[in-house]
Amino acid sequence: MNRDVHYIHRQRGMALFQVLLLTAVIAVLAIQFTQTAKNQVSIASTLGNRVQAGVDMRTAESQLLFALLTEQRYQHNAESLPIVNQWNFYGKPFSVNEKVEYVIQDQNGLIGLFRAKDTSLLASGFGAIGVQQPQTLAAGIIDWQDADSNINLGGAEQGQYASPGKPSNFPFQTYQEIAHVNGLFGKNWYDIRPFVSIRPQTYINPKLAPKELLALHLPAEQVAKVVELRENNQLTDSFFSSLTGLSIDEGVFFSASGLLRVSIKVKVDDVVFTNELEFKVQPYDRHPFIEYEKTI
Repeated sequence: MNRDVHYIHRQRGMALFQVLLLTAVIAVLAIQFTQTAKNQVSIASTLGNRVQAGVDMRTAESQLLFALLTEQRYQHNAESLPIVNQWNFYGKPFSVNEKVEYVIQDQNGLIGLFRAKDTSLLASGFGAIGVQQPQTLAAGIIDWQDADSNINLGGAEQGQYASPGKPSNFPFQTYQEIAHVNGLFGKNWYDIRPFVSIRPQTYINPKLAPKELLALHLPAEQVAKVVELRENNQLTDSFFSSLTGLSIDEGVFFSASGLLRVSIKVKVDDVVFTNELEFKVQPYDRHPFIEYEKTI
């Protein structure tokens, strides 16, 4: 009898153990399924955000291009185009909503590298942005592009380069090409890119130059005043001229041009897309939009 009772208790114990084991297995599977479902929902949400960010990016580009082709390039009220109420052309970030941020830089306010010939002018610009040997880089930039084999002071022609095909004796095709120029000591090409342009400039625009380059045109106290006024959207062309003593001529102009470098950042939750574009807009030309470069 005792033996039968012991056997029954043992069987019940085994059954309880099996039930508990099965319950544990089911619980683990349920947790796994729940975690997998959460991961799938997260992945689906991220994919949805990426799609939405792509749509928002294309919308942001289209709205900017439409505004540039239809509106005057200065900040003013435009009920149907909120971007015009906020934009500037000297590289200060601005937003029209919580998703999209723009940066627009007029390239006529930058150091012009296209077929540059004035070594001292280039050297002054490179010195202003912290290049260690600005004269050497300036001469190297000129020698890289000119068609002759004469070496500017501090420059370099084919004999000074170890690799064939250098210099190109042709205008820069990309900004990365600057990395191969003799004289870029202590800097990378992307360190100087925000301050230079390889595109053909039609004039110089000191009013829209980055703060670092304003010092090439103005004394320190005027630089501070110009920065303050344009931050508050109070710097008109006439005010700038009277403040600085600079005047418009065939090579200097104060209004924003259509030669632009643009960065657009779109954020949808944790997804961030950034596009960088260089282009020229000329609304009244047969070719109203020329795209030079686009980086996604």
